[in-house]
Parts: sequence; structure tokens; C-alpha cells
Amino acid sequence: MASQFPSSLFLPFQESSSELAQYTRLFRAFQQAIINGDLTPGAKLPASRALCAELGISRNTVKTAYEMLHAEGYVETRHGAGSFVATNLPLDTVDQSEDQAQPQAQVPPKLSAMAQTLVGVRKPNQMKTGELLLPAQPCVNSFPWSQWQRAVASAGRQMKYQQNSVMGNSQLREQIANYLRVVRGVKCTTDQVMICSGSQQAMFLALKLLVDAGEAVIAEDPGYQGIDGAIAAVGATKIPAQVDKQGIQLEDGLQQAPNARVVMLTPSRNHPLGHTLSL
Repeated sequence: MASQFPSSLFLPFQESSSELAQYTRLFRAFQQAIINGDLTPGAKLPASRALCAELGISRNTVKTAYEMLHAEGYVETRHGAGSFVATNLPLDTVDQSEDQAQPQAQVPPKLSAMAQTLVGVRKPNQMKTGELLLPAQPCVNSFPWSQWQRAVASAGRQMKYQQNSVMGNSQLREQIANYLRVVRGVKCTTDQVMICSGSQQAMFLALKLLVDAGEAVIAEDPGYQGIDGAIAAVGATKIPAQVDKQGIQLEDGLQQAPNARVVMLTPSRNHPLGHTLSL
């Protein structure tokens, strides 16, 4: 759809001289976008009908502009798929784009104190590629992609619009609550489950409710590095507590921060040691 393209892409067409034919102006708009690198090789061009509706022009105008792009080597067509930016652009186009791509001195934006803190946090799971038996590195080659895609497609066909709570989809929250009760022995209800985009967002929201800036949070050492970003984001102080074969040594953390009100721990399978928290 044309609406998937940024509106700035069509500004040269809308602002160019009306003395030129519409198909010429549209051709030049796409040509400039390709030369500037706004449309990269392999990018799909919008369908002619969608572009007609977007710009309020005739379909013949779009077809003529596309034919000109194809004749000049900017665009290639694929049977039944549409028009795409050519993977092998004309040499003069490549030369122009390389000239325009020369690095320019830019002044970095001024970051807040919080942003500067987060920049210094080590990203979790920074591992070298090609190494075996690394923690938190799943074997993606063994993932059942075909089964997963069929399941997603099936769920999509059954999906209907629902007025969901800010806590997330009610059916998903109910399934999670049931799983936690049966598998983990956690006494919780659907109303106590909130869907987040990932573990770090969940930890950040929980800490934001429980901890004020400058307060101590006890965490396992070693432990999941993703915790560091969540603690730093709320301005709290991480207190590392040692881990043994029975899990976190809480006394170690309380000796360092006796007034700490929050402890972040792993009940099962500490990362990366794999120890389980004893009763």
C-alpha cells in the first residue's frame, strides 16, 4: 500500500512544477528517492491502484512512470509480485548515492542523566558467535518454524477484535494464571497477571512501583545481566549477593544493605549456574 511509504517520499511529486507532466514528476520523485537511498535495492513499490488512490492521479500516470523507471534500470518487475527497486542499479546512480553518503560531522544529542546511565549498562547475552554451549543462546536451527507458522496462521484466522484491558489479553492472562498455579504452585488470579513486551519491561514496571531512586535492590551474583538495566532505569542501587548450590545467599545481601526492601531472585535454574532455590 502507498500509505506504508513515508509521506516525504512523494513531496517532490507534489511540490514539483506543474508544467511537467504528472508521470514525469512521479518518475523523478521515485528516481530521487532511489538515488538518495530512501528506497533501497529490493524494496517493493506500492501497487498502482493504491498509489492512484493515495495521490489522486490516474492509473495510466502511475503505469507510465513505472515503465520509465523500468526502462532506465531503476526498477525490475517480478511476475505476480509487482515492481521492486532494482538490485543492480545503474552505475551513475550508485556513484551519486555514494557521493551523497559521505559522512558528515554531526553533533550528538545531549542525553539525560538517566540515558547516560543506561548507555553504560552492559547488554545481556553478549556472546561471540560460533561458540558452543553458551548460556541464554538457544539453538534456533532446531526451532519448529513450520509448525509455529501454521499455529500463528490458525490463531490469526480465529482472532476477533476484543476490548482488552491495559493489562493485556484476558484469555492469555487466564492461561498464564492457570499454568502458574499448576506448574509453579503460584497462587494467583487472572487479575494479577500483566502482559509485558519482555522480562526487562516487566522488571522495570515492578521496580518502579516498589523502589524509589537511590534505594537498594538485592540481586543474585552471578545472575541475569538484564536485571542491571531495569535497576539502573529506576535509579536504584544493585546489591550483589552471592549464589551457592541452594540459590541466593540472602544474608550476604542483607549484610551490605540491611534496609533493602526488594530482592530479585530466581526460584529455579539460576542464570548461568543452574542452581535451584532450596525451601
